[in-house]
Amino acid sequence: MQVVIDSPTSIMDYVAAFPRVLVSAPRECPVCGGKMKGHGRRYRWVVSLEGVFRVPIQRMICKVCRKSISLLPRMLYAFCSCTRRLVATVKSLWERGLREMRAVWHLLADRYCTLPVSLSSLYRWASHTN
Repeated sequence: MQVVIDSPTSIMDYVAAFPRVLVSAPRECPVCGGKMKGHGRRYRWVVSLEGVFRVPIQRMICKVCRKSISLLPRMLYAFCSCTRRLVATVKSLWERGLREMRAVWHLLADRYCTLPVSLSSLYRWASHTN
């Protein structure tokens, strides 16, 4: 299960503030209301306009029902390897008249030359609704 938490909008700011994530983490289990405690972390590769980053995701576990949750920063989508800002950029470029995703891909490559993104990923990201 993933719970979205407030976070800085920049990946670099989030990584710098990560040690404080556990301090501001929810203390009640969203399933049973029991007490939560830290349960380590996992890492996730994320593509953003600034590049590709390995982002830490804090995990929690309920002492009562033993359900584990991941604290997902608001700047990321659940089960998606890109930031919300990148999705918004792809959508705005595509909706502004660049009808072919290849044109969006070339424009992104010109502006942000370090993004290893496939056309199929851009199509999938452009279909996100929220």
